[in-house]
Formats: sequence, C-alpha cells, structure tokens
Amino acid sequence: STFWYCIKEGMKNICRNIWFSLASVATISACIFLFCLFFSIIANIRYMVKHVESTVGITVLFDENLTEQDIQGLGEIIHQRPEIREMYYISAEDAWNSFKEEYFAGHEELAEGFAEDNPLAGSASYVIFLNDISEQVNFAAYLQGISGVRQVNYSSTTAAGFSSFNKMLGAL
Repeated sequence: STFWYCIKEGMKNICRNIWFSLASVATISACIFLFCLFFSIIANIRYMVKHVESTVGITVLFDENLTEQDIQGLGEIIHQRPEIREMYYISAEDAWNSFKEEYFAGHEELAEGFAEDNPLAGSASYVIFLNDISEQVNFAAYLQGISGVRQVNYSSTTAAGFSSFNKMLGAL
C-alpha cells in the first residue's frame, strides 16, 4: 500500500510542477546526450590512432653482396621475434616495378631508358609491422646489430608521438 501511495503522490507532484519536471527531464537528456557524444568521439579517435599505428612499419635493407637465399635466411631469423605482427619481403625487381608505376605513371617511355639496368638492384628489403609501436626503437636497434643489414628505416618521432598520444587517451 505504501508503494502505491508513493506512486500516486509522485504523479500528482509531477502534474502540479510540470515545468520543473520538463526542465529536469531536458537537463538529464542533455547530459546523457553530451556524455554519449564525448564517448563516441574518444572511441573514434582511439580507433583511428590504432589504425594509423598499424600502418607504420620498419624497412630493413640488406647489403648488396648478399644472395637471395642469405636474405631469406635473415628474414626467417628476424620473423622469429615475438614483437612482429606482420612481415613481408620486397625483392629488388618488385621495388623497381613499384617505383616505375608510381613515378613514371603516364610517362612509361622515360622508364624504358632503364630497361636493361635496374637502378634498385641490390635493394631487396623486408617491411616489418610490430604489435606495439612503442617497441619500434628497441627493435630497430636489434635489426641494426644483425650482420648483413645495411640500413634500417623507421620513425622514432612517430612512434614516440603515438605512444604518448595513447597514454593521454588512456587517461581519459
């Protein structure tokens, strides 16, 4: 009986103070809307940052005197590391074909001058994507210590920027 009495009195008071009731409902609705909007913006930013992080890779170039088998052997050694999410090989011919398509698009006759001479010969490489971008600097140092590795291309500033941005988003 007390429950039904409270319900009846509550409805009477809502009807008596209709403007205050509507103002309260509008205020709560606006707060919920703003919270959901803020949450969706943060969730989208986190998703975009994770997506961009997954496209930042490390390129490993090898000494020109190494054979294809030597490079494949080094690739197998590198691929055993637990930090690696994805890794793929780019041969010197593939690198040259990609370069031609990108820079000589529409002017294929210019690329014909290099028909017998591949300027990217000896440019076989691996492109490596890591599970966690914050490990990029340490992993690049490991790669530079491998015998036969000529050059390691990576962006320490990008990795540091994404890591600090993720820490900031994690605090929200």
